[in-house]
Amino acid sequence: MRPVSTRTLHSLRRTGLLLALATVSLGHVGSPNVFLEGTAGPYPVHVVVRPPGVIPGVAQIAVRVRAPAAGGNQGRGLGKLRVTAQPVQWDAGPEGAPPPDVAQRVFGDPGLFTASLWLMTASSYDIRVAVAGPAGRGTVVVPVSTTASRRLEMRNGMTVGLLAMAALLFAGMLTLVGAGVRESVLAPGVSPQPHDRRRARLAMVATATVLATLLLSGKSWWDRIDAAYRERLYKPYHVVTGLQLDGPQQVLRLSIADPRWRGPGWTPLVPDHGKLMHLFLIRTPGLDAFAHLHPVPAPAADGAFRVALPRLSAGVYHLYADITEESGFAETLTATVTLPAPPQPPAPFDPQRAGLQGDPDDSVRLAAPVAWRPPNDAKISPLDGGLTMTWLRPVAPRLIAGRDAALRFAVRTPDGRPVPLEPYMGMPGHAVVCRADGQVFVHLHPQGTISMAAQELLAGRAGLLDARSESGQSAMPTMPMTPMMSTMPMTPTSAAAGDRGEVSFPYEFPEPGRYRIWVQVRSAGQVLTGVFDVEVGRGG
Repeated sequence: MRPVSTRTLHSLRRTGLLLALATVSLGHVGSPNVFLEGTAGPYPVHVVVRPPGVIPGVAQIAVRVRAPAAGGNQGRGLGKLRVTAQPVQWDAGPEGAPPPDVAQRVFGDPGLFTASLWLMTASSYDIRVAVAGPAGRGTVVVPVSTTASRRLEMRNGMTVGLLAMAALLFAGMLTLVGAGVRESVLAPGVSPQPHDRRRARLAMVATATVLATLLLSGKSWWDRIDAAYRERLYKPYHVVTGLQLDGPQQVLRLSIADPRWRGPGWTPLVPDHGKLMHLFLIRTPGLDAFAHLHPVPAPAADGAFRVALPRLSAGVYHLYADITEESGFAETLTATVTLPAPPQPPAPFDPQRAGLQGDPDDSVRLAAPVAWRPPNDAKISPLDGGLTMTWLRPVAPRLIAGRDAALRFAVRTPDGRPVPLEPYMGMPGHAVVCRADGQVFVHLHPQGTISMAAQELLAGRAGLLDARSESGQSAMPTMPMTPMMSTMPMTPTSAAAGDRGEVSFPYEFPEPGRYRIWVQVRSAGQVLTGVFDVEVGRGG
């Protein structure tokens, strides 16, 4: 590679300083809740897992079961269902798991069940949701990565109340000791003498000293426990990036510079949708430039990846990189990158020269900056070739944080005919949701927020990949377990929707604010990206 210019070197140094000081630590990078659309034997299910923010803690599970396609009407098909949920830690297996909890049916809704599960450690779990009914039985695996993400603070009212009770108990103990030493050995009717009172005061001082020592020791013990818990709070891997020039081509290098990488508890990365890493670059503050890239491991480098950058406008970009470990633990790495203007004149990228393989799944989308107040009636996004993508939103005045959002889209020709969709990295489509301030980011699939690679791994360990329900249907799509797992096959339902030019994503916005949504599909070998802005309101 040729040496970079002085100006470019200065820009790279500034970029490194920004990365060292301003690596983004975001509020909801990755969905705080887990959504899954799948099947448990013959039953289509929609599962929502709300993990606890503190560990140990209780996860709330909601399972909506729909009647099989040939199961008659909704009420009759769901009349005698039994739904259970069991948390299985990835390295403990079912032998080390508690027995399944029976989910309770929600009154008035025959297809909705809820359960509460204790998750005792920060780890990767598979929540095994089993459904049994007249049409048969089946199990679906929901991968959940649990982390201690917050520390519960004691409320001021409780603090004052506990301190008052402690002071009362302290004073009561001293009173009891003083009275016992002063009067317990006296005959009835005899008044304490001065020496009795002195002895009682000495006993009270000694008791106060012992109690104070115990309280200080207890506080020191509590502080150590609290400090250890703070150390265990989830922190993404520290990421360092840099830019290199290879002729006219910019190459982004991303290194996981963290002592936990390859440390105790670490497991190797596995491909998700055939890629070891899904990297997203989103320019801030307008969110007007978007790139979905797939870095590859750098030669002879530990924890380093690199990718050829497309021609992106200069500016500051939020960087998000999705990875999945062999344990099933999935996380999103974050950083802030300042990109200089691309070199001139433009020239085609030569993968042989850069030592990189071109990835046909890489894509870029430029758009106008997100509006300060996005119009909620803007439901159509233009695509290449005169095509359009329409957000098939229900007639509702506003999306509300914490409520189910209808993320359903359709691709149409100029005359309104549906455009058949092809699998894009093995999926009917991909969607990225980002709030304008970058504090909320999630990469969605039609099957939900889960990592497909994590589901394959955990289902393989559970022995469910080839399991058959009593009705003769598979509990999960059958797929071989290989070291380079690639894609999750499209279900018949999603394939039919793709033929109609439609794709949908289960999701709920975690917080109010201005959002931009990028929806990516493939048609006729071309990746198409629709862009939609929306204002999400605060729930009541």
